[in-house]
Amino acid sequence: GGVANGHGSPTLSGWLLAAVWLWLVRR
Repeated sequence: GGVANGHGSPTLSGWLLAAVWLWLVRR
């Protein structure tokens, strides 16, 4: 899943967003 930002695959974009969000809430 995930949302495409116009670059990269939707899955990769979604994974990156999830990783960044988790980092922000867990730091």
